[in-house]
Amino acid sequence: MLLRINSEITTLSKKNTNPVIQKQVEKLKQLRNELATSTLSGKVKKEQLNSLEEEINDAEMFLSQKITSFKRSKTEIIPKQVQQKLKPQQVLVDFLVYTEVDLQDKHHKQKQVIALIVDTEQIKLVKIGSLGEVSPLMATIKTYRENVEPLTQKKYEQGIVKLSPKELSRVAQQLYQQLWQPLEQHLNNKKTVYIIPDGILHLLPFKALQNSQGQYLGQQYQITRLASARDIVLPPLNAKTNESAIFANPNYGKLTNKTTTNTTRTSLQDLLKQNVFVALKGTQIEGDAIYKLMQQSKQPAKLYVQQNATELQISQVKAPKILHIATHGFYLENIKPKENKDSRNFMLRGENDFKKDKLIDNPLTRSGLAFSSANLGLQGKKQADGTDGILTALEVLALNLEGTELVTLSACETGVGQIQVGEGVYSLNRAFQEAGAKAVLSTLWNISDNGTQKFMQSFYQRFLNGISAQQSLQETQMEFIQSEALQDPYYWAAFVMTGIDANN
Repeated sequence: MLLRINSEITTLSKKNTNPVIQKQVEKLKQLRNELATSTLSGKVKKEQLNSLEEEINDAEMFLSQKITSFKRSKTEIIPKQVQQKLKPQQVLVDFLVYTEVDLQDKHHKQKQVIALIVDTEQIKLVKIGSLGEVSPLMATIKTYRENVEPLTQKKYEQGIVKLSPKELSRVAQQLYQQLWQPLEQHLNNKKTVYIIPDGILHLLPFKALQNSQGQYLGQQYQITRLASARDIVLPPLNAKTNESAIFANPNYGKLTNKTTTNTTRTSLQDLLKQNVFVALKGTQIEGDAIYKLMQQSKQPAKLYVQQNATELQISQVKAPKILHIATHGFYLENIKPKENKDSRNFMLRGENDFKKDKLIDNPLTRSGLAFSSANLGLQGKKQADGTDGILTALEVLALNLEGTELVTLSACETGVGQIQVGEGVYSLNRAFQEAGAKAVLSTLWNISDNGTQKFMQSFYQRFLNGISAQQSLQETQMEFIQSEALQDPYYWAAFVMTGIDANN
């Protein structure tokens, strides 16, 4: 709710011509950029970061008091409104992970998962079962995620043995039995299921769950992810959109270590160990192919690649109909910094290494996307325009995406964010939604360049021909399931879309 309020303040402020408000908007943008850069550099003390956070809060408070039209985020939504907006063949499944408390001694007991099921005729609460410390469900999800990706040299050296496809299917069936089977009798044969994940469930590719016959959940239902039930009731912010924008294959800048080859879009933590963002040639092919498809469908678009794929350029894009970004994405765990000469690499440290250090708390500064000259940004060097080449989720909130139909984050781990029970995921896809995008397509794990190119080409051919974004995703995933070469969930289940798109 706070994230939504902040994004609405930003959106309304941009439309206000009052010079006092405009000055405060610019100040807020600068403060957010400074906080993002300072956090990633690892060179700023926690006290200074806290001070920046306070200044940002004060600026947001000032704007909320000055803007009279501020009300959308505060609009109260009641269950009846959600029911009235649902169609007969639609059902909402809203998960909640919570800690049970003994009301007599006030001690925390086991974590539980419940699901609120809502359709036009019922509102029902279903208890999934006792999970202890979010296990065994958490353990099963971890096992699935570790084994759906190819076995890398690093995993091999760690002694990890990849499960066979048959064994992985058994894990998917186990997840189905643990999480989905208790709900089935309450879904009343609905065709479309809106899902609102919570906690660890944000990391689960629901469509890849399998029933006892080996059929994927995505083959049984049209599954749509939402950030909140409010999204069903409140209409999206509509505005006139401009030409679409494609960002691909940024020139990350000089490598500080010897050049390596990479065909997988890796996490920033892995890349920081090499001190580099490695060029992804496949994103150039992907960007060119999507640009060509847009030209063929008469969709005005502009392609930004290499030196032109800059953080400044994306910040200046105004309400594109489609925004496609093909680059490295990252999410940093909540890790404690070490105060020494090598503090720039504090993000690589294990959480247990520095018990006395404070956490880097703000999740919006720990996820982002790499643009041109990002390698210099990792070294604490800024460009002449003041940017560091790394766009964090916090900075995404300042983008002008009001009315944008779709944002595609063709990068790794862009759907992964801070997992907080009861608060959900503060991550890139959520930030892009709050900046105005109606739907955001992102990924749950490292994806191959080759598989992504084919997936995106197939998806956009459908979407640009007038099929809704959610339906285009569904059909593309079903196409991959039926493909002999690409039927493995690794190639298609990583893609998740959050939001009700323009044609729903």
